[in-house]
Parts: sequence; C-alpha cells; structure tokens
Amino acid sequence: MDMIETIDAYILYFDLIGVTKQFLSNQTDTLGRLRAFQSKARAEFPVGGPHSTIKTLADNVWARVNANENIADMRTLELAGRCMAAAREFGFDEFFGVITRGDHVFDLADRTLVSGGDATDILVQHIDMTSEPHMRAAMAEKWSAHLAKAKKSPVPVSSFWVSEEVFDGPIEDNIFGLELPIVVRPEAFDLKAVDGPGGRRWPFDASHFRAVVLR
Repeated sequence: MDMIETIDAYILYFDLIGVTKQFLSNQTDTLGRLRAFQSKARAEFPVGGPHSTIKTLADNVWARVNANENIADMRTLELAGRCMAAAREFGFDEFFGVITRGDHVFDLADRTLVSGGDATDILVQHIDMTSEPHMRAAMAEKWSAHLAKAKKSPVPVSSFWVSEEVFDGPIEDNIFGLELPIVVRPEAFDLKAVDGPGGRRWPFDASHFRAVVLR
C-alpha cells in the first residue's frame, strides 16, 4: 500500500537569536522565559486542518499550514506576528523568521511516535521536515546570518522573510478589514544577487523575498 502523500503547504520557521548568551548570563531566568515563549507560540496556532501542525524545539518554532485551509496565507502571516509578539513579550528581541511554500512530501508509515511508561514519556519521535520548502527555510536563515555578519542584511530589523511563491500578488497586512499583527516592509530582495556563506550561491529557483515586522 502506497502511503506517500503530498500537500501544498506553507512552512513557517522562527528562531530566537542570542538565547545562549542570555542563558550563560542567567540560566534559570532564560529557561523560564524560553519555556513560556514556547507555550505561547504553540497555544496561539490559528489553524487545525489536515497535516497542519506546529512544533517548538529549543529556541525554534516550525509550523506547517495546509494551503487548502481557509485563508491559509493570512493565517500563516497571523502566526508570524504572534511568534514575534511572544518573543518580545518574554524578552527575546532578536529573532529571524521565514515563510516558504511548496510541496510537502511525506510517508505516513514513517511517522513515528513511541512512548515509554506513559503517553507523555516520548522515547522516539520522527517529524517529517525534509521537504524542499523546509530546506529552503533553513537555508534562508544561514543566508540571513551571513549577511548580518557582513553588515549587508537587506532588512535592518528582526523580521520574517516571506518568499515570493507564498503569495500570487502583493503581501497584504489586512484582509476583509481584519488588521493583521504585521506590517509589510518596503524592502524587496533577491538572494541570488548576493554571495552566501563561503561564497556559495542561492541554490533554489525561488529567491525573491519581502519582509514583514510586528505591527
């Protein structure tokens, strides 16, 4: 039986920057704020359709939103705003986020969750996060860090980079009169036009981004 499935999905990746430095300064306080951030980010997941999910791990948030969900694009932007708001609320002012879109291919038979003595004692877990849009999101952070270190960042503030294929038209910060918690930045940039880490070139066709920040 073929258990391979493919969905059109929005991929959201969010990373808090400087957590290690804060941890070395005050371990107990930093861990408490980090756990509070993780909880807030998960609790405000605004969707719930097939194969849509949110996960927090260390100082990261990964979310997948099925593109067939109602106003999935706006819901993903809403989640981006909430992640940024939660980061600021708990004292993490520096961060990077990216939203991509593409085919998420996964094997239902390969999804693994094994518990120990009770259902909350997880021994083994496999999370399918190896699709092209996932890889592109992870690569975007490497390019962002490289450009920031070289003082060539295309966006001068902590933000979400939104890839060109996420929207058919311009990014909007409201829909049907509903104001989203984000503002669209004026910068538009092409990662193929800059050198990446080690002089590498951006390896994906989708290379144009706009940025959104917290309102």
